[in-house]
Amino acid sequence: MSEKKTMVRVFLPILTGIAILGSIFLGIYDLRISESFVSMTASSPFLSAYANFFDRTLFDGDRFGGQDFSYILILLSLGVYLVSYIPKMQDKLISSRKYSGFMLAVILVLAIINRGFKVLFARARPGVVADDPSMYSHMWIFGKLSFTEALSHGSFTSGHTNVAIFLVVIAFISLGTKRKGIIVPVFILTIGYAILMALGRVFEGDHFLSDGFWSIIIGILIAAWIYYGVLNIPEQEADNVPTYAKFEEFQWGILFAICFTALIAGLISIRYMFLHFLWYQPIILICSPMMAIFAWKRMKKILYIK
Repeated sequence: MSEKKTMVRVFLPILTGIAILGSIFLGIYDLRISESFVSMTASSPFLSAYANFFDRTLFDGDRFGGQDFSYILILLSLGVYLVSYIPKMQDKLISSRKYSGFMLAVILVLAIINRGFKVLFARARPGVVADDPSMYSHMWIFGKLSFTEALSHGSFTSGHTNVAIFLVVIAFISLGTKRKGIIVPVFILTIGYAILMALGRVFEGDHFLSDGFWSIIIGILIAAWIYYGVLNIPEQEADNVPTYAKFEEFQWGILFAICFTALIAGLISIRYMFLHFLWYQPIILICSPMMAIFAWKRMKKILYIK
């Protein structure tokens, strides 16, 4: 246990440093990198095929693509999670339940954060910026897309990279293995795959590099938070806390979605009040903190949140 905590204490400051340095670099070169990558893709069949692979998925009726590794893992974790509650299977799959519940909680949280950020920051994609350079906005800066445009086509953060970094859950689960030699390689492979996805989205011309960069940073932080601070997987492995009752991990994920959506709705209402005032915006601003507090209190009651 102490070794794992030491790893986290070392890893998180390193990740913070990468986030700060990456933000400084991409704040300067983000647009230039995007234009250069798109230009290279236009003249390279290899890069075009690479970008296409990471763009497509079987679940859109296309061929097998870069997102499908994550989607298959999500379906498998959902199947294991549901089967683990069948009376005859509960004892056999009780160990698998905590890991499948962890996976489902992570993907729920990542999905709602990704969509919330798209709407809040309303960043135009590179293709839109290519047609109208005035639409460009730096990461963490409010863009010029309308609410409906941002909801469906916002650039920050990258949804595809969000799906790819979900695979880092495998690395966190590997922390519980006795074969310590596989932990670092699994982290490198899963994070490396997300980096390949982020680059593919830039080559495709659908995202800026900062969109993918921050999807990866946020994905790692969320997985670590849920692994240690929410579900307390190490404590469950050591039998220091009891196994959760039916669907509590899933309930927590839904409540987080409500809490985060309420907070984002409040921030969005503040932003759009200054752009185009509508009568219901102050009501949202008043109600959203109350809804967020209610959901957060319910979240803390459900699980052993530190």
